[in-house]
Amino acid sequence: MVLARDDTSVLGQWWWSIDRYSLFAILILMSIGVILVFSASPPVAKRIDVDDNFFIRKHLMFILPSLLVLLAVSMLHLKYAVRFSLLLLTGAFFALLLTPLLGYEI
Repeated sequence: MVLARDDTSVLGQWWWSIDRYSLFAILILMSIGVILVFSASPPVAKRIDVDDNFFIRKHLMFILPSLLVLLAVSMLHLKYAVRFSLLLLTGAFFALLLTPLLGYEI
């Protein structure tokens, strides 16, 4: 599939506005993580007496939604991406402040 530079579809605009090198680097790092989990998790799963594929399923269960979030956030307009990130930063800050009240240690 080749997207022309003057393609005005949502996919075409997204493809020509993202940093493709960063996207491919993230995908490669995710792939390396999957390979490492496939190679290291069965012995650990046996040691803690769970199914051999327990960590593999768990890792893939978190990778798939994270890919969807990555693609969704990369399609946001810059103004909305900044607002979204500020909202998440504020929420994380307040969650960090509330941890001692909830009995958690930092």
